[in-house]
Amino acid sequence: MTFFKSIATGLTIVLVCSGLAVAQGQQQQPQPQMPEVPTPEEISDNELIAFVDASDAIQPIQQNAQAEMQEAVEGEGIAWERFQQIMMSMQNPQMAGQLDVSEEEQVAIQAVQPKLEEIEIEAYDEITSEIANQGIDVERYQAIFMSLQQHPELMERLEGLLDE
Repeated sequence: MTFFKSIATGLTIVLVCSGLAVAQGQQQQPQPQMPEVPTPEEISDNELIAFVDASDAIQPIQQNAQAEMQEAVEGEGIAWERFQQIMMSMQNPQMAGQLDVSEEEQVAIQAVQPKLEEIEIEAYDEITSEIANQGIDVERYQAIFMSLQQHPELMERLEGLLDE
């Protein structure tokens, strides 16, 4: 189950990085489009192995980026959990009116944005590079991830490959 947590984290960091840029109103990095979800038959065993290898390769990058982001945010006097709530409310119009953000928090978030953008760009570049090093592109990685979530039989096939 640790493996599946790491792949979820892998996709999350890519999506969070793009979400930060969107929430900040600045699209610094070209973001991949969300691909169509392939059927299990459209995903080869070799692609599944490349997906696993890519997930393993990006896990340390994700952990480092998250730690750096958390340190930067907390350095501005905002708890990490509070920052995540604020970012979610900025991305979700339905939540926007439900969360009171103080003026101090707004100032702190604006102050930390340049550092977060720097961390985001560096992590995004490293993650996409590592995924590519495994012979798969980010869009295909995301498509396989989504297919694994939607098709239990693909997850079973992957588990079988990992057991071999």
